[in-house]
Amino acid sequence: NKEKQEIDELANDIEQSSMDIDGKDDSEEQCFEIRTKDKCPIKPMPYSAYEHMSIKDLKKMLDKLRLNKNGDKSILMKRHREFIIRHNSQIDAWMNYNEVVDDREIARLMNTEESRKIHSNFF
Repeated sequence: NKEKQEIDELANDIEQSSMDIDGKDDSEEQCFEIRTKDKCPIKPMPYSAYEHMSIKDLKKMLDKLRLNKNGDKSILMKRHREFIIRHNSQIDAWMNYNEVVDDREIARLMNTEESRKIHSNFF
């Protein structure tokens, strides 16, 4: 009895929450979009064959992505891999209805983190 009453109260709360300010029932109008990878606006980025690339080519790729171009080849490769991981993780974020960050913001965050790490060594 008590459980049925709690369930009824929860159902009533859900029904009330589906009503908008005007008091109209919008529950039939509300429809959640089912997200699939096919419908995702973010396309996955593949990893490059870094071993076959010159430092100049790596720097061009990083420049297109607005990433820092300083360092030797291993640092450039690591930076690019990190960007790809963060970019591709945005597909999962979109699929789970979470906030999506664009590539420019990912690059800005990465550059800021790297700058903080470098400058923290001075103190």
